[in-house]
Amino acid sequence: MSYKNLRKQTASYLLLAFMIGVAMALEAVLLFINPAPPGSDPALRIWSTRRLVLLGETREPYPAFDVSLACIWLIGFDVNDLCIWFGIVLSALTVIPAFLLARNIWKGSVAGYIAAFLTAFSFAIFEMISWGGYANLLAVWYILLITAFLTRSPTGDFRRKLLTLTILNAGLMMSHFWSFLVYIAVVTVAAFTMTGLQKWLNLLKGTRLPLTILASIPLTILITSPWWVPIHEFLMTVFGIAFGSTSVVMRMGDSGYFWYFLQPSDFFMTFIIIGFAVIFIKARKGGLDFCHGLILLTLFVVPLALTQAYHLGVTIDYKRLYYYPVLASLIATAIGLVFVLTLPLKVKIRHQTIHKIVHVITPPTIVAVLLYFIIGVNTIAVGHFFQATVYYQTIRGSEYGAITWIGAKTSSSAIIATGASMGWWVNGLTGRDAVVAMPLSFVSIPWQVPRVTAANLILSNATRTLDNEIMRVEEAGPNWILYNPMFIHTERGAYTPVLFFNNRLIRIDLNEESYSLSSFAHREVGWEYRDANQAILKEIFQNYNPNVSVVKRIIFYRGSRFVEVNYHIEAASGISLKSLRIWAYPPANMNYTDLFTDLMAGKIRKSFVRWVGFLDPVKRTCVSIITDERMLVKASTQPNGALAALSMKVYPSSGNIIDATFYVGAFQVTDEDSARSYLNTVSKSPTQSVLGVTSPVKTQDYLDAIRTFGVDYILTREDIANKFQVDSHTNLVYCNGKIFTFRVIQV
Repeated sequence: MSYKNLRKQTASYLLLAFMIGVAMALEAVLLFINPAPPGSDPALRIWSTRRLVLLGETREPYPAFDVSLACIWLIGFDVNDLCIWFGIVLSALTVIPAFLLARNIWKGSVAGYIAAFLTAFSFAIFEMISWGGYANLLAVWYILLITAFLTRSPTGDFRRKLLTLTILNAGLMMSHFWSFLVYIAVVTVAAFTMTGLQKWLNLLKGTRLPLTILASIPLTILITSPWWVPIHEFLMTVFGIAFGSTSVVMRMGDSGYFWYFLQPSDFFMTFIIIGFAVIFIKARKGGLDFCHGLILLTLFVVPLALTQAYHLGVTIDYKRLYYYPVLASLIATAIGLVFVLTLPLKVKIRHQTIHKIVHVITPPTIVAVLLYFIIGVNTIAVGHFFQATVYYQTIRGSEYGAITWIGAKTSSSAIIATGASMGWWVNGLTGRDAVVAMPLSFVSIPWQVPRVTAANLILSNATRTLDNEIMRVEEAGPNWILYNPMFIHTERGAYTPVLFFNNRLIRIDLNEESYSLSSFAHREVGWEYRDANQAILKEIFQNYNPNVSVVKRIIFYRGSRFVEVNYHIEAASGISLKSLRIWAYPPANMNYTDLFTDLMAGKIRKSFVRWVGFLDPVKRTCVSIITDERMLVKASTQPNGALAALSMKVYPSSGNIIDATFYVGAFQVTDEDSARSYLNTVSKSPTQSVLGVTSPVKTQDYLDAIRTFGVDYILTREDIANKFQVDSHTNLVYCNGKIFTFRVIQV
């Protein structure tokens, strides 16, 4: 190698090293501000690594990352800091395959440098770091490296190329199984497209690249079989959940989200189009390899197409899919930029003076444009990175202090119930087992579903729930005064809170005074009866001076649209029991502007009625309250006419006894007339079964959940802490003002 070439190569290495160093420094500054990195996934990876090393657990979907982390950890590094540095180094090293890929396709280093810079400061990479998607990062690195390998010079031994590609594929498969499946879709489309073009356009005659790609896939599956064969059912179930019914609407494809990663979007859109256009124009003229451009194009197109699969009824975790076309876009942008900026130098100008001026002005102009571009794109990306890091940060000083207390003060066998933001960190930093609350759509390991369901109840506003597929009730009482209960419409997969009572605003009028149900001295709760056809949740409230008892029953029937709520009130002899008053409130998400009863429409005036109805015309949801006897109702409304609260008043049925029954239900309807017609019919028998609904009545009890999974401690923030501060089954053992830890007792 000549001295000149050596200098150029050294300068190239130094430039890449500088980009890597700057990216690493920026990420380290933001990730080490707090005692743990942002996101919950790093904690999950640390936990998986601990399980791998200490328990020999192999049923994890990302063994390549966990094994890599475990090997370095065993040398003696701190596993928490090591996990952060692993992600930082990995994200920065994506610069290298990005440089190689752009250089291979364009056959020039300048495009490689720009692609390397764009990747080093890509918001897609920054976001993966900010939410802790380190296994995703490893997969992205592998995909870029494999694509760079596929775009190398076509010369070389076929068997050696096949072996190398198979090994790289195996690394990707064991790093991130889900990404491997996406990659298989990309390269399979690319290989068959190459074959078709070879036949019809005679552009790729003699190439063995499609054969290399397709042959490597079964070989990859074969050499990784010692890992996946023992756990293939587990992997298929995980895959099914990622693409299955537990996915939520937020995971559907949204093309706007793609451009969220590429800002300013107009700039990137322009140069992406130019980049792909010049690749294929030059390839058609023989200046570039058509296969290489086609591979880059499929890496862009196929994942984008998959994000739209929800049109066919398949909801996919679209957010992860967008990382792959974003990376392809960065390569195309770099090539488009190089082409546009160097175009003046390629134009043949006969006038010598103008020719010299163009050649003098163009280089500094290119430098100025690149500097402007670098500063602008970098500023936007870093700003996004900072915001994302703050957004995804779950472990700050207060959370870290609470988790440290658990590690120091609890038994190594203790089981902690907490939310997802802290749960995996409890696993990762203390080694304690955690029952973690999170949306079921984010559960990727099947055996976790019952644990997550239990944790969701423990860490929710409810203590007990009843559900029959049409309606759901979440009861927070008897001790916590919040939703007593909340009525939720769940028909056809919906989850719409429609109405709630509150014990503080349920009042018993005695003599000349009025008492809130929440002020009663003694309260207890239990299941009076429950099976697949019916469930009765019974709460008892006792006041001693004056002597009044209240028995509240929530009764659920199989297939019924209406929930029965009964209040049985008895006052001691000599006490005048005048009335029961209940206020019903709409949740913030509902806007009931159409109010009507069996006797009036448009407005609910103070009057005795059999039923009331409230319709939200936008959501097309109607909620109704029906009584056995007539009740005195009065509605309070907001300035726009929407329901603010409904007052219901019932009187003693005999002597000092009130026995009041309400039926609360919800249904979809388009207009008030249809709702009125339905309520006039159903009010004759509110608990009748809905045709075609056969699901059993399901109940949940937070004490059952605690017992089933052996929960010893509950770790929570202030919003849910109020629930346990008034609970006789828990005792506060740690509080730093923001995070509360309760020990479970008397369960």
